[in-house]
Amino acid sequence: MTALETPVEVLRVSAVPPFLMTALQEHFMMHDNAHITDPGALGRVRAIVGGGECKVDDKLLSLLPKVEIISVCGVGYDGVDVEAAKRRGIVVTHTPDVLNDDVADMAIGLMLSISRKMPQADRFVRNNDWVDGPYPLTKKMTGARLGLVGMGRIGQAIARRAQAFDMKISYTARSPR
Repeated sequence: MTALETPVEVLRVSAVPPFLMTALQEHFMMHDNAHITDPGALGRVRAIVGGGECKVDDKLLSLLPKVEIISVCGVGYDGVDVEAAKRRGIVVTHTPDVLNDDVADMAIGLMLSISRKMPQADRFVRNNDWVDGPYPLTKKMTGARLGLVGMGRIGQAIARRAQAFDMKISYTARSPR
């Protein structure tokens, strides 16, 4: 950007990761929806950015005549009035797939924790209850039945991991997989 160019103005409508905010501030003039100090800025804003919980409705868009893009830093964009954006020719983006593996890993970890009673076993050891006898046996996850509600990207990632435990996988979804 040359000294004569005016930076693109961006409105942040909810929290975004600090590393992203730093990068945005280096390249754009950032405004925070909760603390607009320049009322004229709304007429100059060309982009909206926010986290997955952001709210961008028709009322907000009516205040931002130059907005060209709404960028949601998250998988979901339920808080964005997509129809209102579409009517105004505004592109809506989000970040699908970015957390699929993390969510699937956490799901398997939680299943292991529940089946093996890891929190209870941890307390058993920390409380020195082991001196009174061994911790009781728990259920194994191997060969168990896993029921998934939905077989989208995350459901499929969980199912792939569950196969390593020889789990019997059942699911319900809008379309067969």
